[in-house]
Amino acid sequence: MTEAQTHDLVPEAPEPPTDEAPQRRTRWGRRLVLGIFAVVVGLGVLVSTTERGREAVLSAVLDRARGALLGELRVASMRGAGFWSGATFIGVALDAEGGRRVLDADSVEIRFSLLDLLRGAPPVRSTTVWGLDVEISRYSVDETSNVARIVPARRAGAPAPAPLALGRITVHDGRLAVLSPARAGSSAPTVIGPDGQDLRNLTLEGVALQLR
Repeated sequence: MTEAQTHDLVPEAPEPPTDEAPQRRTRWGRRLVLGIFAVVVGLGVLVSTTERGREAVLSAVLDRARGALLGELRVASMRGAGFWSGATFIGVALDAEGGRRVLDADSVEIRFSLLDLLRGAPPVRSTTVWGLDVEISRYSVDETSNVARIVPARRAGAPAPAPLALGRITVHDGRLAVLSPARAGSSAPTVIGPDGQDLRNLTLEGVALQLR
């Protein structure tokens, strides 16, 4: 028997079987994650582009903000810029505890990134305010200012709250008024307070600024 015939009689070694199950599970897992992500995005687009959806989003945002405030936050309406980019809040007003006015704004536009939120980075990229009117007031020497009565005082030993990241802040056509008890004989401009007392009035008009 020749060498070639002998070689033909020797069975070839079978190739080792390949386990494709883990690969299939990985592919299906990726498809499932992408499918869930697509559904979430689709729902977000649907919610943010319908009137009822915008009302639901606005209500959720206000409820969360009010839970952290002593005062009252009011927003007349919300205009969605798109699920991926942000929203504009129209007719914003904030009062301190007891109803003391703190600020009003014609509109506040917040631009954010959903991808940054998913990565754990600060999601808000910029905050732009039009027609901001801020009042810092203290009507008597014995009371605290209104801005000190916006959020609850931190309890002893409690961790410091996380800073509110608003991204790049831009203010157009702002106004700042600081009201405090007037000293006798002072030549500073004054206004009459709610109880008839004289209040020193320091007002800056046409404020425009950018903060990073």
